[in-house]
Amino acid sequence: MASDDQYAWGLCYKEEIRPASNYCDATDEQWPCYPGKSYHGWGPIQLSWNFNYEPAGQALGFDGLRNPELVANCSQTAFRTALWFWIEDPWNLEE
Repeated sequence: MASDDQYAWGLCYKEEIRPASNYCDATDEQWPCYPGKSYHGWGPIQLSWNFNYEPAGQALGFDGLRNPELVANCSQTAFRTALWFWIEDPWNLEE
């Protein structure tokens, strides 16, 4: 039996419910967090963390560190980001 929590409905939320933090990895020097921005789950895939937003933004033509909210506020960017994550497999999940 499937759970009935907020994530059981899949692709229903464009923003993470009650994010635990701003998902900023302050130790990541390659993709430094922009002051005042949160990198919590946004979009249909709930993209999270600064080290995912900037590579996605570079691949898709938006500033992922300065404008992570575009993943929730622009439908085209939201689904392009989800497809980018699935296709690019940045964390080598297929191996």
